[in-house]
Amino acid sequence: MSRPNFNFKSSGIRTSNRKFVPKVTIKKTIGFKTPLQEGDDIFGMHTNTISQVADNFRNLIMTNHGERLGLHDYGGNLNSIVFEYSNSENFNEIILESIRSAVDKYMPIIRIVGVTSKKIDLDEKNNLNRVGLAKVTVVIEYVIPQLNSPKLGIEIDILAGG
Repeated sequence: MSRPNFNFKSSGIRTSNRKFVPKVTIKKTIGFKTPLQEGDDIFGMHTNTISQVADNFRNLIMTNHGERLGLHDYGGNLNSIVFEYSNSENFNEIILESIRSAVDKYMPIIRIVGVTSKKIDLDEKNNLNRVGLAKVTVVIEYVIPQLNSPKLGIEIDILAGG
């Protein structure tokens, strides 16, 4: 007696077929978003290089000398300049030089386009003077040439006692 010829190829589709396996998409994360916030993983993460560099640049500018452990000269050191705001005629040049020196040393990928300071209105100035604070708003425009970024900007409000 001979065996019947039966072909299992026509009997159905295997569950290991790749159309039944769910596609796993892995986001390429670059770094933490600051300030730290809750995200899909433990913390929110940057997935775009330009946004990560912009976040790092903001952290560099907002840090004053002596605040970063092990790097005593890390940061834009803008708080110390604000105290001298009323005494200097070339305030924008002083801020530009402080920012440029920090960027040249710690983030040479960034090219500063311009730095300007904005005037605050008289009511806000009077309210701040009553509590003994001085406020300066600094606008920094920059580009990241290696990433072909558009012109980016950051506006920083610096409050200092005075």
